[in-house]
Amino acid sequence: MRLLDWAMDHFAWVVGAFIVLIAGGSLAVLLSYNLTTGTQVCSVESKSVASGETGTDYRIYTTDCGVLEVRDNIFRGKFDSADRFGQIKNGEQYTFDTIGYRLPIFSLFPNVVGISK
Repeated sequence: MRLLDWAMDHFAWVVGAFIVLIAGGSLAVLLSYNLTTGTQVCSVESKSVASGETGTDYRIYTTDCGVLEVRDNIFRGKFDSADRFGQIKNGEQYTFDTIGYRLPIFSLFPNVVGISK
């Protein structure tokens, strides 16, 4: 019985440490994503809208800046993603204020938080 008790005590520590590491890593990714800002001048090639289980994805495909995303962001007080997306026209050039970066493992793209012609 003592060996089983010892194993269970250590199992709890390992599981606890794993949970702390996952939570800390997730918080670090969330903070770094939202604190990374940029301004890019991009030519819009096309746009797409896809609805899924987690909501609506508004994507902008550019010839010189890669793929950008337009979505709401609670940390920036941006809740007008559909309106921002609707302003963007194919074939036009815009200056996009973005936060975040491309992180393929989480399907993250830079998020457009400001647009000017």
